[in-house]
Formats: sequence, structure tokens, C-alpha cells
Amino acid sequence: FLSEKEINIISVPKQMGQALVVSQNVGKFLDKGIAPDKIAIVLANEKLLLPVLRLLPNEIKDLNITMSYPLRYSNAYGFIDLLLNIQTQFFKQGKKKTVIYHKDFVAVLRHPLFKKISGIKGQTIINEITRQNLNFITTKLVDEFFSESLVRKYFKPFDSPTQFLTQLHNLFLNFLNEENEIL
Repeated sequence: FLSEKEINIISVPKQMGQALVVSQNVGKFLDKGIAPDKIAIVLANEKLLLPVLRLLPNEIKDLNITMSYPLRYSNAYGFIDLLLNIQTQFFKQGKKKTVIYHKDFVAVLRHPLFKKISGIKGQTIINEITRQNLNFITTKLVDEFFSESLVRKYFKPFDSPTQFLTQLHNLFLNFLNEENEIL
């Protein structure tokens, strides 16, 4: 706290430009021999966190970033939101029919967490949906697409919100345990 600090305030008009300038400046500091733990980056917009992280120089292996990052911008939130949307549509349909609109189904298959969690490449299923020109995915088709996978239960109606949340909790716990075993 007692040593002199160099503070640079840089104004850049576009968000991606801001992330690029941060990356370039961090690179300059590293070239000057400044240790990464002596560099502080203050962003006015927390939405820039992921673009900045992606553009940081490769030399930076560990970085301590403390800031608020809204949950709604995370991959986990987006994935849960897509699955919740499917369950909401089931609820609106009632018990008479349970179909999934193809765009909702495909959105889940294309989500980055889907492949990580399920181990399934969604593009093969998407190609089949396109080939058959399907507008709605029935529970029978879900069984065909995911015959050997436990992920199929997320494409079928749950009896209660509690059951849905419990299954999501278990899904993420299993995923985290598998990730820790890999590390």
C-alpha cells in the first residue's frame, strides 16, 4: 500500500475492443517483467469477464479475479433455463400430450454443457431432426435418441418441481465429481 502505483485509465468505445486493449496492456506489462500477481484489471462491466479471460496472453496460467459475475450470464444458468423451459411447456400441455418443440430441443443439444454433462454429440441428433423435418419431438423419439443415456429423463415431464430440482442437483453433482476425478 505504501509503494507508488502506476494507474492507467483507458477509454475504448466497444466492449470487445475493451477486452482486446486489456489483453494488449497485460502483454506489455508482462514484457516489462511485471509479475501477473502485480497487475490489477478493473472492468466497468462484468460482462467483459469472459472475453477478457479468453484474450489474455498464454503466459498467464493462474490469475486471481475478484468481481461480481451475475449468475444469469453463466453456462450453468443458461443450461438450467433451457431445461426448465421444456418442463414449463410440458406443464402447459397438461398430461394429454408431451412433446417438445424442435427449437427448444435443439437449443439444449447445442448448449456447451450438454456435451460435457451427457457425453453425447448433439449434432448427430440435430441432423436427424432436420432430415426428418420434425417440428415436435415426442417422448418416444427422446427414448430413441437417448436409448442408453440417463439424460433422456430431462426431456420428459417430472411429477413435481421438487423432483426436477433434485434431479438437476444430482446431475450437476455427478458432473462436478467426474470433473474432479479428471483433474
